[in-house]
Amino acid sequence: MQMIDQGFATAKTFGNTLLLLDRYFLSIPALKRLNELHQSEETQMHLVTKAKKSAVAYEHPPAKKKGRGRPRKKGKAIKLMTLFSTHAD
Repeated sequence: MQMIDQGFATAKTFGNTLLLLDRYFLSIPALKRLNELHQSEETQMHLVTKAKKSAVAYEHPPAKKKGRGRPRKKGKAIKLMTLFSTHAD
């Protein structure tokens, strides 16, 4: 997260920027921090990094239904590699 904060401080000086990071820096807390800074600042900084081929995204969970059990935290899984190949056009 420190790398994201420092990148945004630099982006304030130079304007809208691209931040190139290694896959090591791709983490959920870093992405959440990037989203927080985008909402609070006028300056835009885009993150470019490499993800694993096996990366998976999740849809929003289905609406709560009445009944027993814990509500779902994640929706349907989407493999990003197949998403890019099916939406190539």
